[in-house]
Amino acid sequence: MSDKVLTIIYGTETGNAKTLAGQVAKRAEKNGVAATSCNMAECDAAGLAGIAGPVLFIVSTWDDGLPPASARPYFKALAGLSSLPGLSYTVLALGDSDYEQFCKAGADLDAMLAKLEAKSFMPLSKLGADFQVSYMGWAKNFWGALAGIYGISK
Repeated sequence: MSDKVLTIIYGTETGNAKTLAGQVAKRAEKNGVAATSCNMAECDAAGLAGIAGPVLFIVSTWDDGLPPASARPYFKALAGLSSLPGLSYTVLALGDSDYEQFCKAGADLDAMLAKLEAKSFMPLSKLGADFQVSYMGWAKNFWGALAGIYGISK
């Protein structure tokens, strides 16, 4: 088992965040990083305190700036935590730039994690409706950040 681990936690309404989580997990395995992913609908936010290694959150924005319906209990549970000072994370937000609340769920998640004293290893990233195209640029930056943490190839 690799001592290099990556946890991917996603919140999705239409499946796009889950698809990206799968793409990141496949790339992680190729880079010798053990990746696990979890849908926010099935994850325990309190478990974040015990996660070793960086965490990638991928969340879409739905309706008027809300997280996906299945992810809302996770957001609520996260808001009820007192602190996560040992957590290293980044947020990849998905949304449609035609809407005023573009990627608001991801921005809200990033703000909650910062308030809980978690440490961001890469700034919040926002991808629009053409996310498959812009994902390539994001992935280069993401793997560059992980290379700095784990000494892996980009």
